Amino acid sequence: KEVMVKKFGKHGLQMWEYANGIDESEVRYLPEKPKGIGNSITLPENVTEIEKLEEILLSLSEHVTYRLRKYKMKGVRPWLFIALLLLMM
Repeated sequence: KEVMVKKFGKHGLQMWEYANGIDESEVRYLPEKPKGIGNSITLPENVTEIEKLEEILLSLSEHVTYRLRKYKMKGVRPWLFIALLLLMM
Protein backbone atom coordinates (compact mmCIF):
# COMPACT_ATOMS: atom_id res chain seq x y z
CA LYS A 1 0.00 0.00 0.00
CA GLU A 2 2.73 2.44 1.00
CA VAL A 3 4.67 1.75 -2.21
CA MET A 4 1.60 2.58 -4.31
CA VAL A 5 0.95 5.81 -2.40
CA LYS A 6 4.61 6.83 -2.64
CA LYS A 7 4.76 6.13 -6.37
CA PHE A 8 1.29 7.39 -7.46
CA GLY A 9 0.07 9.60 -4.61
CA LYS A 10 -3.66 9.64 -3.85
CA HIS A 11 -4.34 7.69 -7.07
CA GLY A 12 -2.01 4.98 -5.80
CA LEU A 13 -4.13 4.64 -2.67
CA GLN A 14 -7.28 4.43 -4.77
CA MET A 15 -5.75 1.77 -7.06
CA TRP A 16 -4.62 -0.23 -4.03
CA GLU A 17 -8.08 -0.04 -2.47
CA TYR A 18 -9.82 -1.10 -5.69
CA ALA A 19 -7.36 -3.98 -6.16
CA ASN A 20 -8.20 -5.13 -2.62
CA GLY A 21 -11.97 -4.82 -2.99
CA ILE A 22 -12.30 -1.60 -1.01
CA ASP A 23 -14.71 0.97 -2.45
CA GLU A 24 -16.89 3.09 -0.19
CA SER A 25 -18.67 4.95 -2.99
CA GLU A 26 -22.44 4.70 -3.24
CA VAL A 27 -23.75 2.09 -5.65
CA ARG A 28 -26.35 3.44 -8.04
CA TYR A 29 -28.26 1.10 -10.27
CA LEU A 30 -30.26 2.50 -13.11
CA PRO A 31 -31.63 -0.22 -15.37
CA GLU A 32 -31.23 0.65 -19.03
CA LYS A 33 -32.91 -0.62 -22.13
CA PRO A 34 -30.48 -2.81 -24.06
CA LYS A 35 -29.07 -1.43 -27.32
CA GLY A 36 -29.53 -4.76 -29.04
CA ILE A 37 -30.88 -8.23 -28.43
CA GLY A 38 -29.22 -11.44 -29.57
CA ASN A 39 -28.75 -15.06 -28.68
CA SER A 40 -26.17 -17.71 -29.42
CA ILE A 41 -25.30 -21.27 -28.64
CA THR A 42 -22.26 -23.48 -28.95
CA LEU A 43 -23.28 -26.99 -29.87
CA PRO A 44 -21.40 -29.86 -28.23
CA GLU A 45 -21.23 -31.73 -31.52
CA ASN A 46 -21.78 -31.19 -35.22
CA VAL A 47 -25.41 -31.21 -36.31
CA THR A 48 -26.13 -32.32 -39.86
CA GLU A 49 -29.87 -33.01 -39.77
CA ILE A 50 -31.88 -30.07 -41.17
CA GLU A 51 -34.80 -30.78 -38.80
CA LYS A 52 -32.52 -30.51 -35.73
CA LEU A 53 -30.97 -27.27 -37.04
CA GLU A 54 -34.45 -25.81 -37.62
CA GLU A 55 -35.41 -26.75 -34.05
CA ILE A 56 -32.31 -25.02 -32.65
CA LEU A 57 -32.82 -21.87 -34.77
CA LEU A 58 -36.49 -21.72 -33.77
CA SER A 59 -35.57 -21.92 -30.09
CA LEU A 60 -32.96 -19.17 -30.44
CA SER A 61 -35.35 -16.91 -32.33
CA GLU A 62 -38.10 -17.47 -29.73
CA HIS A 63 -35.74 -16.33 -26.97
CA VAL A 64 -34.84 -13.21 -28.94
CA THR A 65 -38.45 -12.31 -29.76
CA TYR A 66 -39.42 -12.80 -26.09
CA ARG A 67 -36.79 -10.28 -25.00
CA LEU A 68 -37.72 -7.88 -27.83
CA ARG A 69 -41.30 -7.87 -26.55
CA LYS A 70 -40.15 -7.54 -22.93
CA TYR A 71 -38.24 -4.34 -23.73
CA LYS A 72 -40.81 -3.15 -26.26
CA MET A 73 -38.23 -3.12 -29.03
CA LYS A 74 -38.66 -3.74 -32.72
CA GLY A 75 -36.23 -5.62 -34.89
CA VAL A 76 -35.12 -2.95 -37.32
CA ARG A 77 -32.39 -5.00 -38.96
CA PRO A 78 -32.71 -8.66 -38.09
CA TRP A 79 -29.74 -10.79 -39.14
CA LEU A 80 -28.49 -14.29 -38.73
CA PHE A 81 -24.89 -15.24 -38.12
CA ILE A 82 -23.90 -18.86 -38.30
CA ALA A 83 -20.31 -19.67 -37.43
CA LEU A 84 -18.78 -22.88 -38.62
CA LEU A 85 -15.61 -24.07 -36.95
CA LEU A 86 -13.59 -26.69 -38.78
CA LEU A 87 -11.03 -28.48 -36.66
CA MET A 88 -8.06 -29.97 -38.43
CA MET A 89 -6.62 -32.92 -36.54
